[in-house]
Amino acid sequence: MRIGAVLGLLTAASVLGLAGCRSTGASTLPHAAAVPAPVTEPAPNPEPERPVFPWEPSPVSGLPLPGPGGAPRPSGLEADLAVLDWAGYEGAVSYTFDDSQPSQIQHWPEIKATGVRATWYLAMTYGSGSAYEAAWKDVLAAGHELGDHTVHHLHVSELAGVYPGLSDEEAAAKELDDCDNYIERVIGQDGVWTMAYPYGDASWEPFLGDRYLFARTVSLGKVSPDSGLDPLLLPTYMVRAGDTRAVFNAKIDAAAAARCWQTLLFHSLTPTASNWYAGVRIEEVVASIEHGKAGGRVWLDSVVNVGSYWIGSRLIRSAVPTQRGGTETWSWKLPRNFPPGKYIRVRIGGGTLSQGGTDLPWIEHGFYEVALDPQSLDWRP
Repeated sequence: MRIGAVLGLLTAASVLGLAGCRSTGASTLPHAAAVPAPVTEPAPNPEPERPVFPWEPSPVSGLPLPGPGGAPRPSGLEADLAVLDWAGYEGAVSYTFDDSQPSQIQHWPEIKATGVRATWYLAMTYGSGSAYEAAWKDVLAAGHELGDHTVHHLHVSELAGVYPGLSDEEAAAKELDDCDNYIERVIGQDGVWTMAYPYGDASWEPFLGDRYLFARTVSLGKVSPDSGLDPLLLPTYMVRAGDTRAVFNAKIDAAAAARCWQTLLFHSLTPTASNWYAGVRIEEVVASIEHGKAGGRVWLDSVVNVGSYWIGSRLIRSAVPTQRGGTETWSWKLPRNFPPGKYIRVRIGGGTLSQGGTDLPWIEHGFYEVALDPQSLDWRP
């Protein structure tokens, strides 16, 4: 069953739940076409100084820890279970890079040095060979996500020219299968959970079935925690040639202010001899990542990590607890192809949370971390 059916999600035409979070629906935008006009974000209030917290992972979930820590364990008498949006941050941002371009491989060391995980959408027609393979293995080893961008990076209407005699459905399946197999069997990722439409052509969507949790478009917008958005029509901000850190910083700050998830779509990174499309300077990208890390307001992570949290938080929120012998139990069912090892952060009024008979530790940044894989959670006074 598709995740959209599991969660009862609406289409991309739905109005998102929070002000400032909107999707304009999917559109087709070839790389050679003009990039969408910039959207003016409200200027953030000037801050004399942004506190910097260590970008450290939780020992339980591996998610970055927000804030300075030192929060006391709650001591009330009721469960009052509350799920934290975006891992306890005000908003979330995912950096995505399309086409597996040479300039991205060239500037991978600078992105790697930030310690922030991103999503890289591989289109196999744009690279091959041992150096290409080694680069993506290193990206994977650093904890980043590799997503499907198809083999030949084509509109659906162009598939017949590459696969004569096959139906569009058969040709699309081959494009997706071959790219997924490369990511899994050659590069070594455990699965493929997200894809990006070539040229933003969302006419691919009917051929996806339940292969992926998310598919990213090129449509402008953000996602709110309670959004009814179709996850196979994920919006973004498609970066324009020459955009600077000021543009990216404004997007990051706007996501925090609206308590939303914003994805950013990059193509070429400069300086490079392979400035294929919409090139931006690598130092501007890195500076924006550091801006996002400072202040502890925004969770920066891959599409699969943020998206899985979004889905998991909705599942737990919608679960109705049952009671037996003083214990309350929440249960949920994960959709097909949900990645293993994901967690949701929650707060309670007091008492003890446990999973599988093991008490959960209190994280002094102000929450408990609930594993999604057990598909149940117990509370007792």
